[in-house]
Amino acid sequence: MNEPLSAASARALSSDQQSAFLSMLDPEIDGHGASPELRSRNQVIGMTLMSCGLRSGEFLLLKVSDIKFGAIPSLEVVRRPPDPQDVRRPRPRVKRQGRVLPLDPSLARALNNYIMRDREVLAMRSSIDSPYLILSDEGEPLSRARLNALFVEFRSRLPGMLPEDFSPHSLRHTFSCEIEKGLAEAGFSEEKRASALALMRGDTSLASQDVYLQRETERRAHKALSDYQARTLASAVRSRE
Repeated sequence: MNEPLSAASARALSSDQQSAFLSMLDPEIDGHGASPELRSRNQVIGMTLMSCGLRSGEFLLLKVSDIKFGAIPSLEVVRRPPDPQDVRRPRPRVKRQGRVLPLDPSLARALNNYIMRDREVLAMRSSIDSPYLILSDEGEPLSRARLNALFVEFRSRLPGMLPEDFSPHSLRHTFSCEIEKGLAEAGFSEEKRASALALMRGDTSLASQDVYLQRETERRAHKALSDYQARTLASAVRSRE
């Protein structure tokens, strides 16, 4: 069962908290990673989770091939059979609906920098040739435990600013509340907001809806998502050229 929005809202980050968190992840600032490649990775982790609302399992299962660059950069969440080569325990899973999410230009640049430069440095530290997007300090696919540990570290870098239970799920709550607000401001009815938010979060199938209604809902939901990403990311994070 999906969590009520009111419950998620109680744990969503405020605008000031969002800005402070993303600013702290600037790879030009020392403190949240021992090397430039780790700071670049950490920035991608924070930006992607906050601006795309992914579950931890969905995020950890992203492959480099799921990031599409071009005129309209996008990220695709794909449900795949279990990977026998994935030795992480517990093994991450995509439990709900796959989806394609547009990426703000600042996030696309951060991802491109990470993939083309910094991820390569991390990959050289391991004998494993991994297809997964997010790698550990040792160059292997990042585990859920290591992801959670990173969020404990992030919170320690902003004492008193972030909630005590700050975690990847906090950013999913933040995403949900901000998208809901954007959809309401765009004039969506309550029913349409529920459908659009479910589409963005991957919560429920919209297959039973009329195909044209679904396309329009998806178009307007993507517009709200793009506006949210631009508002949240553009002023808070400097891209590293």
